[in-house]
Amino acid sequence: MKDYFGRRVMYVCADLDAWADSLNFEDIFDPEYAERHRRMLGNRRVVRQSLPRLHRLALD
Repeated sequence: MKDYFGRRVMYVCADLDAWADSLNFEDIFDPEYAERHRRMLGNRRVVRQSLPRLHRLALD
């Protein structure tokens, strides 16, 4: 059974590699991402307040 599972994982990895090789940087690049990310980090206090208590403790 382990050998069968290992072969399936190898096929999945090969498929993922082929998919990644077929992508173009322009296909996945969002020019507005950096600005949204910067604004989100600027509003970190608001983001922290919206998270559950355990997640807020992990951020501190």
